[in-house]
Amino acid sequence: MEDFKTTAGDLVNPIPIEDRFKKNSYIKQACLIGMNLPQPVLIVVLSETTQKLDRKEIEKSLKKTLSSANNQLAAAEKVSHIYIVQEPLAPDNRISIDAKYTDAVNLLIKSPSPILWE
Repeated sequence: MEDFKTTAGDLVNPIPIEDRFKKNSYIKQACLIGMNLPQPVLIVVLSETTQKLDRKEIEKSLKKTLSSANNQLAAAEKVSHIYIVQEPLAPDNRISIDAKYTDAVNLLIKSPSPILWE
């Protein structure tokens, strides 16, 4: 089952949300996590060409995508942060991705910046 519940008990279907973000060519992989989090967080791996760009340019593009996507989502589905990781994500293994990054994300989501780097 792909759906998960946030700490508020809201059920979130991650697939359509991830698809909105994957329209940004800077994003190679995306996985939405949110079980035991107040709001969903998107874990992303950047495309190889994007990794060579300036961080400010990357953040500007991702913030624009975040704002655009969140404007079309219900309150419980809104993504609070984008967490950029280096290691490729295991396809079709949301549970292991969630387990691997939830502790780090719990610490990082206190950051005022919506774009976080591993």
